[in-house]
Amino acid sequence: MLRPDSIDGETEEYGESLTVGAFLDVLNESFVGMRLSLRGEISSVEDRRNVVYFSLKDTDEEGMLSCLIFRNDFLLHGVDLEEGQEVIVEGTPNVWKPRGRLSFRVSVIRLAGLGALKRAYDQLFLKLEREGVFLSERKRPLPPSPKRVALITSREGAALGDFTANLERYGFSITLFDAHVEGKRAIGDILSGIEFFNRHPEAWDVLVIIRGGGSLESLEAFNNERVVRAVASSHIPTLAGIGHEKDVSLAALAADVMVSTPTATAKALSASEREVREKFTLLVRSICDDFQRDIFESAERLRDISDAVRRSNEKIMDPIRRIDRVGIRLSSMFSSWCERAKVEQLHFSRLISRGADTSRMHKRLESLASRIEANNPKRLLGRGYGLFRKGDRVIRSVSEVAVGDAFEIVLSDGCIGASAQEVRYNQDRV
Repeated sequence: MLRPDSIDGETEEYGESLTVGAFLDVLNESFVGMRLSLRGEISSVEDRRNVVYFSLKDTDEEGMLSCLIFRNDFLLHGVDLEEGQEVIVEGTPNVWKPRGRLSFRVSVIRLAGLGALKRAYDQLFLKLEREGVFLSERKRPLPPSPKRVALITSREGAALGDFTANLERYGFSITLFDAHVEGKRAIGDILSGIEFFNRHPEAWDVLVIIRGGGSLESLEAFNNERVVRAVASSHIPTLAGIGHEKDVSLAALAADVMVSTPTATAKALSASEREVREKFTLLVRSICDDFQRDIFESAERLRDISDAVRRSNEKIMDPIRRIDRVGIRLSSMFSSWCERAKVEQLHFSRLISRGADTSRMHKRLESLASRIEANNPKRLLGRGYGLFRKGDRVIRSVSEVAVGDAFEIVLSDGCIGASAQEVRYNQDRV
């Protein structure tokens, strides 16, 4: 290596000299592991296919640095660059050997200052609004009873506890994708979570994204264009509970359903479950009330028939007693049916708690209603059945009647006097 010394105008040789390329290699090696954060003003932006070039300068000093950021990093952690913007960049220095040019390889760009963040928020909002990303027409309703929940949030955040505490008693199945929800890793984590769950969208009923409140700066990941578009294009219905102070995050606006807090998110999911329970209870109660009313009306009608028959002929007391016994039996059957309905209701409630399919509950309920309706006394009385009596005996066989015999027919609304004109046995009688 040569070191100049001012001795009689000559230089003294110490070791071997480096080539320019070797010197630049040594210089770049010294930069390895050196990660810096710089603040400055954007100028001279040049957007090429794979790389974005720009200059970073001081606003009040004579300092300028050439910078570059690769396309993938720019799309993930960059902002729309404009000359005059004040930004903060993170990256490492590097010397390009062919030109001996020092540059700064940037991996993260973010706007400096709340004012810049608000302007970027407003610009992106207008852009996406014009594209129809926030239109209510494109949003999907949540399933009526979403049991399988895909959840994206931080395992360490308080939002997770608030969310699960309100769903534990309803039997929800929750699969967590642990993601940073703040800082430079948040954007990549959230995108990875959305992509992970959307690989098999049929496995989930709803995709939930939650985090607690924060400033516009702390919610920066949820105002990233790639995150917003990923939420809007999810194949799984999305529910966002992203806390905020002033401005609603753009990711929440793009979701199918938006609520203000993680707790409100859990309540939005459980609301449909509570609605199913309430509707089921009301349906069972309505059925029982209807059958009780029908039974009472039928019992009143039977008592009227009994009174009429008793007044017309004291000799038919036995069939009257039989009619009374039928009424008692029907009342007992009704009590049994109501008890069975209560058991079914309890069974159905248990099925709901275990995440049973709602359609199966309705089918079982319809089956119960059909069985009860088939044994409705009104239907039995209206089918044309009657009581045949000869003297003081009930006729149970044609062998008990001869041609010319007089007998009475007791129907639901009165009695008929008749006589036998012909006695005929069934052909299959042995």
